[in-house]
Amino acid sequence: MEDPRLDRMKPEPAPLTLDAHDAWLCRTVAGGAVLDVACGSGARAIGLARAGAEVTAIDHDAEAVEHAAALREAEHAAVRDRLTFQAYDGAELPVGDGTFDGVVIGAGLGRTLVPEQLLQEAARVLRPGGTLAVAARYGSRDEGDALYVGPLSLAITRLFTVTAIELSGDHLVLTAVVGPTPAHGDLDRVLLEIAEARLRVQDLEVARLLREAGQMAATLGEQERRIKILTKRNARLTADVERHRGHWSWRLAVALRGTFRSPRGLLRLPVELARILVRPRRSRADRDDRASR
Repeated sequence: MEDPRLDRMKPEPAPLTLDAHDAWLCRTVAGGAVLDVACGSGARAIGLARAGAEVTAIDHDAEAVEHAAALREAEHAAVRDRLTFQAYDGAELPVGDGTFDGVVIGAGLGRTLVPEQLLQEAARVLRPGGTLAVAARYGSRDEGDALYVGPLSLAITRLFTVTAIELSGDHLVLTAVVGPTPAHGDLDRVLLEIAEARLRVQDLEVARLLREAGQMAATLGEQERRIKILTKRNARLTADVERHRGHWSWRLAVALRGTFRSPRGLLRLPVELARILVRPRRSRADRDDRASR
């Protein structure tokens, strides 16, 4: 057994970062013996153990279980003693009947090909009065672990009575106790309200995206307008420079600058001045062309 004094010298474990639906599950199933199915990285199981539950966390992914077990070692002894990670194969849960006060199913319900079989196993391992807590991605199967609300509700209500259900982010979360739901009217009404709430959230998201797209289009339009203005201004400046290069003042400035580079340039200055300041005699054709302009 580890010396308690050494355990107290350990740094405090890092705060957990849980998704909204996992945090909801941890608040709902707190205390007693809890089975965490499809525990993944182990964050949810650690949160349950920190809250005081005796947690057995299982997953089909052996690498994920190894990673979660490594995270467990960073916890204080009291939390480690309440937390066990285990890899398992097959459809049956590797625990006995009536073993747990609570069963938590995160993404596992959507990933299994037969959700009803997993729910039957959950009912088997729960003690009388035990709680099932489920979080399933709400909507289509695009993500690979999502369930439609209809099949999910039918699968659960055959074996459990739903006690609470709500929408948490993009997940449907619910709690239930063993025993078939006697009537589906209230549950169907709540599911319809949740579906409408989800649609409202999606409508707001679409409106936000359209608003941002409109703002981006307006910004791009303004930038294009400014680019056109700057392009025209640059063309005018270029034309002005080219026009001034032929003017006598420009040529005079170039000649004067050349005189300071070498003594020979100073000797050539009178010749350059004469060439610049004395206008060349234009032909009749040049004069006619200038007049026509």
